[in-house]
Amino acid sequence: MGDVLFKFVIQDSADAVFHRDIHRLIHYDQLTGLLTMEAFLRQLKEEMRCAAPDGYLTLAMTDLDGLKQVNDTHGHLAGRMVVREMGDMIRQTIREQDRAGLYGGDEAVIFFPRTRMGQAREVAERLRAMIERRVFEHQGASFGITISQGLSEWPLHGHSIEQIIAAADGALYTAKADGRNCVRCAPG
Repeated sequence: MGDVLFKFVIQDSADAVFHRDIHRLIHYDQLTGLLTMEAFLRQLKEEMRCAAPDGYLTLAMTDLDGLKQVNDTHGHLAGRMVVREMGDMIRQTIREQDRAGLYGGDEAVIFFPRTRMGQAREVAERLRAMIERRVFEHQGASFGITISQGLSEWPLHGHSIEQIIAAADGALYTAKADGRNCVRCAPG
């Protein structure tokens, strides 16, 4: 008959909290609350796999405008506060089905499943306006900051993750060149 192995697992509330905390540490950036890049890419890859061959999605690359000036003027703690609050505002703005990750530093990446670029642009514009209106305060000083965003659509702008990220990044550079504080879409 063979060997049979039974494993019984009893999980109390302390174990559940421990496992939830470990999951959060592995999959989420601790400052922003956004997905780590590794977790984001896994979810994006899975979304593309499940959506193929007729599916589509939009990807947004975002970058805070003038964070270096905030760091130089108000200090790096103020810069960290801005990046943390950027994560909060992204999570407040995106829809339940959307996913956002920290790309690096003050850059975030968002994907909008089963969403054409025009509809995703509306969400991106809401985020842009929210950040523009936000007055940040640190040690008695008040200041504002803006965000630039570039959008691309899969598979219109590429069939691989690298291609759609590159297309969104190119649109982000266009937004920066167009004066910042705007949303630009990849041509095509």
